[in-house]
Amino acid sequence: LSGRDRTPAWIDDRHMHEYFLPPFEEGVRAGAVSVMINPGEVNGIPGHANYHLLTEILKERYQFHGFTVSDWEEIKRLHFRDHTADTPKEAVRQAVMAGVDMSMVPFDYSFYNLTLECVKDGSIPRTRLDDAVRRILRVKYALGLFIGNNAWPDSSAINNFNKSEYEATNLQAARQVITLLKNNGNILPLNITRITETNKLLITGPTSNVLTSLNGAWSYIWQGNDESIYPKNLTNKTILESFRKRLGSAKIDYYNSSSFDQLFNIDNLLNAAQSASFILVCLGEKAYTETVGNINDLILDNAQLQLVEQIRNRTQVPIIIVLVQGRPRIIRRIVDMSSAILTMYLPGMEGGQALVDVLFGDYNPSGRLPITYPKYNHHL
Repeated sequence: LSGRDRTPAWIDDRHMHEYFLPPFEEGVRAGAVSVMINPGEVNGIPGHANYHLLTEILKERYQFHGFTVSDWEEIKRLHFRDHTADTPKEAVRQAVMAGVDMSMVPFDYSFYNLTLECVKDGSIPRTRLDDAVRRILRVKYALGLFIGNNAWPDSSAINNFNKSEYEATNLQAARQVITLLKNNGNILPLNITRITETNKLLITGPTSNVLTSLNGAWSYIWQGNDESIYPKNLTNKTILESFRKRLGSAKIDYYNSSSFDQLFNIDNLLNAAQSASFILVCLGEKAYTETVGNINDLILDNAQLQLVEQIRNRTQVPIIIVLVQGRPRIIRRIVDMSSAILTMYLPGMEGGQALVDVLFGDYNPSGRLPITYPKYNHHL
């Protein structure tokens, strides 16, 4: 629970069953046919050696009939990182007997060879091997791989991509997750009549005009942080462009005044802030996943906090802070400077439009925090 990738967690039974496991149970009930195993450890037991979670809970209690797959090279790590196994062969035995059905290391066949050795010497019963194979074949059969289908969709599958109903579902989901954290004096919903070509809506902040922060990791690439590979026809989906679509460019001032960790020259921004109707400051994080996303401090980058502080030092125009982030970055320095604060989490491609709908009162921000938002690092 440190928030760092591949680190130990200590979770008591009540919290495990009341808070952590229910989403997985619902996933099984919804028809999930494969589950990838977490590479961390829970209560001293690595995920890939955890018989209780993989077999007793997932397969027996939840009646999961699909197959489990390891994370990348995590079976080997039972030997050289977790040290629960004194040999690579023992690591394979522990993983298979815990409930791992498939190994995710496509360029290394040692898992196959070592599993075969374990079956031959009896350390992995043939019944367990049959169970794992049966689970994998069951999913392949359900996919039609034994009746002429193959793993690659035919060309007609493109007709099922990018449908308007998918965008509508994404938009509704994005609306529903937006969570209102502060609303002094009922400043929200914004009074749209106050936004004019003279008193514009000022928009700034590092997440205001990027798609990567809205979508997060595993979007197009592993880290999801390459804005250049997003389709050009989607660049109008950012927060900034969504507001321009609603209000028109003449009623919006936009200033690219900071990156995630560096302030630029903000003199023009500060001058424009004095005559703005409202100031929308979009803060948050770059897209990230796994170890690359590890941080040592939950406090939001200093440059982003300074951006709000300098705006407040120049004007008393209401500041609305929007957080685009996958974890609760600490913002206590700027909480009292804002009139309203919302968190969007990682809302997806329709997040910009969803924010427009919420800020102008077309949709009620009904999201709920899944955690207690910390004020200090040690308040977790």
